[in-house]
Amino acid sequence: MTIRINNLTLSIEEDISSLKKKAASKLKVSEVNFKYFKILKESIDARKKNNIKFNYAVEVSLEKERKIINKFRDNDIRLEEDDNAEELTYGDLNLNSRPVIIGMGPAGMFAGLLLAEKGYRPLVIERGESVDNRTNSVEHFWKTGELNTESNVQFGEGGSGTFSDGKLTTRIKDKRCDYVIDKF
Repeated sequence: MTIRINNLTLSIEEDISSLKKKAASKLKVSEVNFKYFKILKESIDARKKNNIKFNYAVEVSLEKERKIINKFRDNDIRLEEDDNAEELTYGDLNLNSRPVIIGMGPAGMFAGLLLAEKGYRPLVIERGESVDNRTNSVEHFWKTGELNTESNVQFGEGGSGTFSDGKLTTRIKDKRCDYVIDKF
């Protein structure tokens, strides 16, 4: 069991080492009581140009977490139960041919990585160009309106998220998400 604390902020002048102290202060405990401290997420809030700050979500572990968490009515502090997520399981049948993956978006890249790590030689088929060439195709489209139907915002290495604004989120609370992010 751990405690997750969202929306801890540091000004751009503050050192990252003060984050642990801020987390302890938010929980009204001493930071020496932390058995575990991990930064889960870091982002920059630059909406106010004269007040740019870093925003963090952290995870901490300490004694009597449930007792500590019950003191708060703060949506930024919550108890994270151990999710006992199943480990990834792999089949044991031999394949007669290489596995084929269609698309070099995040899911295709990750599937290819897992298969390659297990000794398979996946064949990844991608309709569009590499990211560098694709970027040129997309910039050309934005400037001229001429669409390359084989390499554009939708098709090409990196998938459709390559040209997103970065606000892709998941609402699931599965520890395996960290595994995926660490791999990438």
